[in-house]
Amino acid sequence: MTLGLETKKILLSAAIFLVLFALGWKIFIRADMRAFGNVKKEIAGYAEKQATLKEIAGLENRLQSYEPFLSKTRQADWIIETVSRLAAEAGLNLVSATPQNFLGENTEFQKISLSVEAGGGYHSLGRFVEKIENYRPLIRIIGLRVSRPNAQDTSGNLQLTLSLAAYTSAQGAPQ
Repeated sequence: MTLGLETKKILLSAAIFLVLFALGWKIFIRADMRAFGNVKKEIAGYAEKQATLKEIAGLENRLQSYEPFLSKTRQADWIIETVSRLAAEAGLNLVSATPQNFLGENTEFQKISLSVEAGGGYHSLGRFVEKIENYRPLIRIIGLRVSRPNAQDTSGNLQLTLSLAAYTSAQGAPQ
């Protein structure tokens, strides 16, 4: 069985079409499909990034509710002045107020530490501790020790040693 000239032309045309189609697929369509796949991955990454940014914004909004508890300045002088004033209001004799190390200078929050020694009566000590704990911006008592100044003291005065901490945000005034 021999193929006629018309059949050979049709088969040759079909073969050429298939070869050109395969080359076109390999050169143009396949590259476009890869680009389409990359765009699809990029869109998925963008959606994930948007979700993460939305979550961060939500966390920042929740953090704003804590702003009244934070100091407006990163300097230690405000806490010393505040503790001195609160001690005087409570009727306490402030012996010393010494700034300690600053923590978190490379983070969003900074902890300002202060060591305080004071003397006075039992009720004055209680009023002072209450004033410190209820003060805004937030000052926290980290350590507390109450003792007699010496064994021979019969005046009823006590000695109070406190470790205090206040926190400030990175947006506070510079040091």
